[in-house]
Amino acid sequence: MTTLSRKQAAALLHISLRTLERRVKAGRYTCTRAGEGQYAEVTFTYADIGLTDPTPVVIPLEISHPELYRTPVHVEPEPEPAPEPSVSDVIWVESIDPSKDIGFSGPDAAKRADEYRKQVAAQRRPSYLLLY
Repeated sequence: MTTLSRKQAAALLHISLRTLERRVKAGRYTCTRAGEGQYAEVTFTYADIGLTDPTPVVIPLEISHPELYRTPVHVEPEPEPAPEPSVSDVIWVESIDPSKDIGFSGPDAAKRADEYRKQVAAQRRPSYLLLY
């Protein structure tokens, strides 16, 4: 048996607390007092205020067409992280003379570019520079 407070009972009946008190005093609704005096706790049951006990709603567990209600789940595979470059993939800055490979400009730019290509080919490393 569910007990209701004054506020809950008034809310179920859609009336104010004062109207509920007047109707209890007139004998239209009954209540149960826990204790004596003016400030004793007052509780109501559904039968006390003229309502029927609520019945639980039963939801069927079986679904007639489960394929209609099933949302397809598409999980994107996580991208594989890029492999770390090995030491052989990195051209060490110390191994190249900065005075020779700054932009390859000037009258002997073609000659200096060829020298740079030969250095890279001799080291068997890629022709780009990776810096961390």
